Amino acid sequence: MTTDTHADMTVVATGGFNTGRLYTANGQRIWWSQRGDGWLYFVDRDRMVSGWIDRNPALVVVGRPVRPDWVMLRYDGGQYRFYAPGQTEPNPTPPADFDYGAPLNI
Repeated sequence: MTTDTHADMTVVATGGFNTGRLYTANGQRIWWSQRGDGWLYFVDRDRMVSGWIDRNPALVVVGRPVRPDWVMLRYDGGQYRFYAPGQTEPNPTPPADFDYGAPLNI
């Protein structure tokens, strides 16, 4: 996970994880990127699904980390959008060599 101090629509943190679900030989790899205004973008590398989750900006101020189970609860429940409010640039892209770590069995 990377973290930086910026405001509003700039990226303040990125990370990822492997759910351990057996959708592909690689499992289910999820990468995320968080904006300073609280919106979080996720990419499911294996199922080719992506979207924006509205994350309460108060949680960003407190500095709580992004938890894999939090992301998956919203993803699995369809609580995400294709575009985030105020979005003017393309969606973030996960690095090709990102290490998703060991499967978590979420």
